[in-house]
Amino acid sequence: MLKKIEDINTKMLSVLMTRVSEHEELLNDIQINNKVVEESVENFQQNEICDAKIQNFLEAELGINYRVSFGNVHHFGKPGLNGVRPIVTRFIYRREMEHVLSRTYKLKGKTFGISEQFPPEIENKRKELYPVMKKAKVESKKVKLVRDKLYINGKPYNNTTASNKQTKEYRDVLLSKTSPLAINLSPPISPRRFKRSRNDFVCEENEEITLSTHIINYPEFSELIYKNDIACFVETKTDDLDDIRLKGYKFILKNRKKVSRIKSGGIALCFKEHLHENIEVIKTDCKFVLWCKISKIICSNQDVILGIIYIPPEYTSYSSSSALDEIENEYLDLSSKFEKVFFIGDFNARTAEDRDFIYVNENEICTYDEGVTVNMVCELDEKNLPRKRNNEDKCKNRFGNQLLDFCKGNNLFIMNGRTTKDRDGNLTCRNASVVDYCILK
Repeated sequence: MLKKIEDINTKMLSVLMTRVSEHEELLNDIQINNKVVEESVENFQQNEICDAKIQNFLEAELGINYRVSFGNVHHFGKPGLNGVRPIVTRFIYRREMEHVLSRTYKLKGKTFGISEQFPPEIENKRKELYPVMKKAKVESKKVKLVRDKLYINGKPYNNTTASNKQTKEYRDVLLSKTSPLAINLSPPISPRRFKRSRNDFVCEENEEITLSTHIINYPEFSELIYKNDIACFVETKTDDLDDIRLKGYKFILKNRKKVSRIKSGGIALCFKEHLHENIEVIKTDCKFVLWCKISKIICSNQDVILGIIYIPPEYTSYSSSSALDEIENEYLDLSSKFEKVFFIGDFNARTAEDRDFIYVNENEICTYDEGVTVNMVCELDEKNLPRKRNNEDKCKNRFGNQLLDFCKGNNLFIMNGRTTKDRDGNLTCRNASVVDYCILK
């Protein structure tokens, strides 16, 4: 028995020493990269304001009129053949970077361009695929390069002539070195049609987690899901190539695009596998909502319809002023069949503390037609919910006005700032605004 314990301790010590060595190598790489950045920043022309130059470039060449938020902007690397050094920009908000990249088609035929910077592992893989991609284009084939994956006519390209060593994404490399879950890796999974292959992480309890979106590799995120029977996610940034799996749970995705180089938007529903017979996804055309029916067996004496919402922010390339109209059309159809319908999600609407119901004084009742819809405010009184809702966000926007009109016209109430757990109307986005809501009938 003592010998077995000693053997186990020896193996654990060996694993720890290996991982310490890997961390030292990773730290050295980071220090080298930081040094390169510092030297480049020190050497760039002090009288040249790169930030202003990029802002002017985006407005003049890409037609982006709003001010983009940058973390830092500076020259990087050695001058090219024309004596010009490239400018590297770090975006604070991912959606702004995606908006910029989506408009780079306007630079076609010009002597300058914009490209996303990838880690060395991915850049090397892309360089191997460039000749294949050019040849396929000459042959009039449909080609798409997504990070380090090449798709020709919708099928993943397998480079058999290249190195047999599997190139992993940089994020996977970091996770395999630092994540406490990544103790050992199973053999590579053979790629499936239209599915990205991933490696299985094996936990200490032999609990397998096979995932494609790396946030779920973090224990904190997985534990958050494990605490709930049903979980909803928005702005998932997934497409149809993603295959998300977590042991004991089932994921349903509604993606903005089937395959995309720049991922954005997206809605996901996650629930425990034993509930799959009692949760039914309702397929609709509206891309801003994912509908599902929760059986009365698990929630109440009636079936409940849940609408998971994601509406893109105002003044972005994906924003739509008719998003709530599309949602309302589907809501009216479902509410005629089911009594209990409610919404949760990101509406990107700021409503301040304005009323979400039509208030009619007793003296004014006679002035309203019989056809005017008046919210059943008395239902709030019966359930001991305040008519006035609190909201720490005192600002409003156009989408907020639309949401208030949507509630008024359909006898719906915003629960934010009315329930015991959210009596103050807490901020929901970057500790600066309220754009996520729970809305009930």
